[in-house]
Amino acid sequence: MVTTDQLRAFLTIADLGNLTAASGRLHKTQSAVSAQLKNLEATVGVALFERAARGMILTEQGERFLPQARTTLRELGALTSMFNDALSGTIRIGVPDDFEDGRLEHLLGTFAQTHPGVEVRITSGCTHDFEKAIARDDLDIAVKSGPTYGAGDPLYEENIVWVTASTRKGAAFECIPLALLDRDCWWRQIPQTALDAAGKPYRIAFSSSSFASVCSAVQAGLAVSIVPERVVTDRMRILAERDGFPRLPTIRRTILSNAHASQDLVDAVRTAFLSLAGKGT
Repeated sequence: MVTTDQLRAFLTIADLGNLTAASGRLHKTQSAVSAQLKNLEATVGVALFERAARGMILTEQGERFLPQARTTLRELGALTSMFNDALSGTIRIGVPDDFEDGRLEHLLGTFAQTHPGVEVRITSGCTHDFEKAIARDDLDIAVKSGPTYGAGDPLYEENIVWVTASTRKGAAFECIPLALLDRDCWWRQIPQTALDAAGKPYRIAFSSSSFASVCSAVQAGLAVSIVPERVVTDRMRILAERDGFPRLPTIRRTILSNAHASQDLVDAVRTAFLSLAGKGT
């Protein structure tokens, strides 16, 4: 029989792509997690992962098994908590809009399914006002980005990179065409401050309040911009110091919560963001 521990081990390895990171997330030894995976593969009769130098990669059978494993574990969790779920009401979460990823939806959806009495509402956008929203009780939990760690618990640090379209040949610009977020916040100031300090001429070629629109402008070849290194796509090309672009600061992510927030959900949000960023717990 397939066990919940085996499913949890499989899903954690699939999310992190690394056995060592998965064992840390599950608070088990690497050999114990490996044994759970081996037993699961023996039970279903197929190899679910390919072991490669760069980590654990799902096989074709593993890709087919993944959605059913998520559904099964979620339904088992809902079943076991049917008569002892103490959580109810609405939980309001603020997330940066550079985290539009299906895995975040899956991880928070798992919480919602396990606690059917809770309605999860997501606010996605600029994190500049999230701390005030927590203080006003407009949000229960928020993940805030900034050049420094502020209030709340630190999550992790992340690199920022310059990007242009992958189709653009060369890296020389007489005047750099910038795509900027149309917001009064620190993120908009980063590229301008860096270019001013380096004495690089630039012009604002595109401006939008949407992070996704800025990425689209870059991929279309309209402009150069900055993005978290994690979100670089195959339609983007990174511009480094050797291309004449100045070094950029680091993003620091912080998780904030108010007194009403469930610790279970705070932990679920923390897990989601660490997983999306490829960080260990």
